[in-house]
Amino acid sequence: MDVVNQLVAGGQFQVVKEPLGFVKILQWVFAIFAFATCGSYSGELQLSVDCANKTHSLLNIEVEFEYPFRLHQVYFDAPDCRGGTSKVFLLGDYSSSAEFFVTVAVFAFLYSMGALATYIFLQNKYRENNKGPVLDFLATAVFAFMWLVSSSAWAKGLSDVKMATDPETVIKGIPSCQQKENTCKATALRVRPPPSPIRCSLVSAAQEDPMGGARAQEKACPPSHPYTPGLHPSSQETLNCIYIYIICLSEPCPHSPPLMH
Repeated sequence: MDVVNQLVAGGQFQVVKEPLGFVKILQWVFAIFAFATCGSYSGELQLSVDCANKTHSLLNIEVEFEYPFRLHQVYFDAPDCRGGTSKVFLLGDYSSSAEFFVTVAVFAFLYSMGALATYIFLQNKYRENNKGPVLDFLATAVFAFMWLVSSSAWAKGLSDVKMATDPETVIKGIPSCQQKENTCKATALRVRPPPSPIRCSLVSAAQEDPMGGARAQEKACPPSHPYTPGLHPSSQETLNCIYIYIICLSEPCPHSPPLMH
């Protein structure tokens, strides 16, 4: 504990108010958002296959996919409308671009923390013979280039993931859907956020008072911004759904419209 107190007492925290330290704080925060949003992503696609013979229909098919997006390993059982089922696989492997992006973000996160610790506690050694600033500049330039490359690669990968998980693309891969007498459609496409420790005052009130919980959900999901999981996860509206999901503890909100594609 004494060592920690000495480090804190000897630290030059004024540097965080300067561009040198402030920029590293921004890099640290952006790196967290980058690997957290990509690395924790998961989605769910719900399909229905309505066969001409209704007894063979399957109206609640769930297809789940997540980081690192090895979609060629994701499959679901679809009815063949002859009394059996067949395995249908999604198309594509986009793990390389996704993992590359997350890896760069994680290393940027670690580098930013190390640089900040150096600025605060080892300022004298950092400026000794100007080696510190030069090495810092070279590392920052390398990370800038890596961010550019990884972001470009993941942008292309994300576009391919959208196409591979598009309901129309998935339905085309179901053999029974190629028969005109059968009807296939997507009932929902949604983002499934990871469990969150967030507990706001509204949710606390909802747990204590059932009536208050209903009012809390209504307040979290106003009619002007309804929960609309039918939108593609890339849209801003779906980002709002993630926030609403967290507020409502992953429970559908009272103003949720029917799930339509």
